[in-house]
Amino acid sequence: HELTSVLNTKVAAQGKIVEDLLDQNQKLSGDLNIYKLKTEEKEQKIRELTETIKRLEAKREKEVTEVRTIYDGLLDQLKEEIHRGEIQIRQLSDRLSINVVDKVFFDSGQAEIKEAGLRVLTKVGKALKAIKEKKIQIVGHTDNVPIQGQLAMKFPTKWELSSARAIAVVRFLREKVGIEGSLLSAVAYSEYQPVASNE
Repeated sequence: HELTSVLNTKVAAQGKIVEDLLDQNQKLSGDLNIYKLKTEEKEQKIRELTETIKRLEAKREKEVTEVRTIYDGLLDQLKEEIHRGEIQIRQLSDRLSINVVDKVFFDSGQAEIKEAGLRVLTKVGKALKAIKEKKIQIVGHTDNVPIQGQLAMKFPTKWELSSARAIAVVRFLREKVGIEGSLLSAVAYSEYQPVASNE
């Protein structure tokens, strides 16, 4: 009877060990399935991200190519002004920068566009108008000569002057050339980002 009791105890203990092993095996199997699922999810995400990167690179390359085409067109349309040194055009990756010599546009301390400037701006504006769905930012600059006398009443600082210059160009492009207002914006740099030496 005692021997049977011992055997039963051992059998029960072994049964418990087997149950524990089966539980552990099932848990490990479940963990393995979860790991496989997580690995598959990660691989899927990597594939999705790779596709997104490819699409973005293709889009960027297309934009740079489009800007290059616009750049070449502007060089051709404005070659006389470029040759006279009135305009400089640069391609900066997917952007274009058109710099106009300030003497052509404005007298010192003034924000009214001169006749010569209006002619150049009309030509530049027509070229820009042909470019669809591109944002056009007009940046106003000034020299560092202090504003004095009656002029200081109108432009207390260079900020007001550079802002007034940028807005004058924006208004001309909108009102006289017909470029969509939603594409235009004006920025004032005052004297703090000079495009040339003030000497």
